[in-house]
Amino acid sequence: MPDPVAHWVEKLTAKPLPALREGIQLVRVMLDSPSVDHVRLSNFIEFDPGFCVHVFRAMNRLPKRPKEVITKLSVAIPMLGMERMATATRELKAAETVLKRKPFAGLTECFSRAAHAAIYALILAQRREAEAPSEYAVAALLHDIGEMALWVHSPEQIEDINLRTARGEPRATAAREVLGCTIEQISEGISRAWELPALTIQAQDPTNSYLEAPLTVMLAAALARSTARGWHTRAAQDDIELFAEFLDTEYDAATGCLHALAAEAARRLTGRGFLLPAFALIQQQPAAPRQTPAAAPAQAAARPTLSDTIAGALHAMRDQQHLRRLMFATITPDRKGLKCRFAVDIPTRPSLKGFSLKFERTNLFTALLKKSQTFWLNNDNRSKYLPLVPAQTRGVLSEDGFIMMSVFMKNRPVGILYADSGDSDAPLTADSYTVFKTHCQRLVKTLNQSF
Repeated sequence: MPDPVAHWVEKLTAKPLPALREGIQLVRVMLDSPSVDHVRLSNFIEFDPGFCVHVFRAMNRLPKRPKEVITKLSVAIPMLGMERMATATRELKAAETVLKRKPFAGLTECFSRAAHAAIYALILAQRREAEAPSEYAVAALLHDIGEMALWVHSPEQIEDINLRTARGEPRATAAREVLGCTIEQISEGISRAWELPALTIQAQDPTNSYLEAPLTVMLAAALARSTARGWHTRAAQDDIELFAEFLDTEYDAATGCLHALAAEAARRLTGRGFLLPAFALIQQQPAAPRQTPAAAPAQAAARPTLSDTIAGALHAMRDQQHLRRLMFATITPDRKGLKCRFAVDIPTRPSLKGFSLKFERTNLFTALLKKSQTFWLNNDNRSKYLPLVPAQTRGVLSEDGFIMMSVFMKNRPVGILYADSGDSDAPLTADSYTVFKTHCQRLVKTLNQSF
């Protein structure tokens, strides 16, 4: 059976992405201006996916390619020269002229999200004093290049995927049924085929989320996608919670930061034909309280997010065979520790949300993360393994006994799942271990198939 990713990459890279007509015209005006400069051109093109891809592909077709890989538009445009840029405005097709109404609307929505993601990633990288913020912008702009290409070359397939997700199927499941693979896999394949910058490719692989640069890009793209559909949807709330973790701040502070990013994006993108979610902030009523999973409308929960999937699995395990406290902790972006991402607590014990660990020396956690495996601390092995539990975590974890399983995605460790009884009078049993392991294996399988 042929590789579906290779099939779609070959099909979707046969022709270039178009650009928006207004963008092509504005670049022509800038090129005709006596005061045009490379910085102004790159500042404009870094928010236009069609033009951005064209520039990098043109660089790769130069008779004498530079020895070093070019990852910045501000470097690529001067190397191409104004004559080649002028040629680009003649070669690039305007999306309005090659697409019918519905595919054009879908592509415009993609381009709008991409432009917002680029601005979010750029500003976040600047705030963190990253070495090359413009590379973050390019990576976020092209993060969903597979979806863009599908709207151009196979609109029926992407429409079918959207219909399935609207009926409640996870996006990755719907894509596999229609395409034989996920859209993210196609995006990564296209980026490799067109030799796009390394950060673009890294950020299209979810197993790189432990690295700060790809994580910044992934989060920018996720925020742009979820808030494009509304500011108070369940998906938006979940993504803002992740954003708050990323910023190491409270939910309300992260919400305010995102509103400011959206307003800045609207300022920069006004007049370019993009959808601007920031204007919904002006028109909407005061924010409703955040919905808990139990209170969320069925329609909003129809498309499970990564947060939904993990939280749902933890809650499904709760109270089965004395499993009362549960946690999913992920490897930190710098890959130097673990930090709680989701937790199910009980009022009589310290919150697992405070779990944080630095990998300063070999311990039980570092050993567990060497391969996919499950471990149960119990009366029979406590004296042997409890000394391997770092002292800094003992106030949060149960010394009476617990079960852990390492979580791997695409053969890379991403974190651990943890459970204990929260009660020394109700110890974990062999049945507890079996239930925990079964649920966790099912969750890991779902994560690898759907995200």
